[in-house]
Amino acid sequence: MPPVFGFLGGVVTPLMELERVARPGDAVAFGLDTEICRRFGASNVGAGSFLRTATADIGDSRGWYDIGILRGSDPEQSLQGVMVLAQHAAKQGMRPVLFACDHTASLAAALGVCRGLAVEPLYLYFDAHFDLGWHLPRTQLDNGNFVDELMRSGCVAGIVNIGARSPSSTEACYRAATELGWQPVAPLEVMRRGLAGYLARHGERPIYVSIDADVLDPSSGVNTCCLEPHGLSGADLLSLCRWLGRTGRVVGADLSEVRPTAMAGPMDLLLGQCLRALFDTPETEDVPQSELAEVAV
Repeated sequence: MPPVFGFLGGVVTPLMELERVARPGDAVAFGLDTEICRRFGASNVGAGSFLRTATADIGDSRGWYDIGILRGSDPEQSLQGVMVLAQHAAKQGMRPVLFACDHTASLAAALGVCRGLAVEPLYLYFDAHFDLGWHLPRTQLDNGNFVDELMRSGCVAGIVNIGARSPSSTEACYRAATELGWQPVAPLEVMRRGLAGYLARHGERPIYVSIDADVLDPSSGVNTCCLEPHGLSGADLLSLCRWLGRTGRVVGADLSEVRPTAMAGPMDLLLGQCLRALFDTPETEDVPQSELAEVAV
């Protein structure tokens, strides 16, 4: 028997039943247990199933649906499957949320949302790495160059990274951290002010948000595949996601690079709360006037 509640407390719902029970604006979560194409970091095959179990008790289930997990062995077919599901949900006015293994899967989910919408969204990604791949020989799509591929697609109106401090992640990078110019991420208010100005320049354009777990500092206790120093705290990431949920129109999201463990830890749960915050901010919660002023810049 499948579970009653799945990703982020969503009601487990067969895809064929989704349009009957879900409404426009509802979140549609699904997972991917297959790595698409990894170049950096340790393998985390099965991350979708792990996160489904880890986040099942987060929040209530209103407005959230879980349509299952893709487990195909072929990376190309997996990409196509993610893209089709995200496109289908977005076209119905619902908001797809993907839980995946390597960050490359975000490309498929974002492209699916772009194709399902009538307008090009902004792509905001929380990540310790720029993932443009310009510092690498371009041989194939992987989790070191998928953002460059998204830029080439022309399907998004803009791309912005939050939390990057390294171009890539390899053993050589760790040995040469100073030469590579690793820098601590900016203070929370500086990042929020910069995002507010960026969003204001794009008016009412919708937002797609991608979270790579390695955006967090290792000291936070995050169990991810590419640990990088000088990252965000869990509290700051949650604060930014809550702020985005209040001030922007998030139309899709994904989470990747969490390593499955014997049992869920505090950071696994916090990352789930970050995704909920992108969509679930109570309408009764007041937005501070200072934040509204920032968006109006």
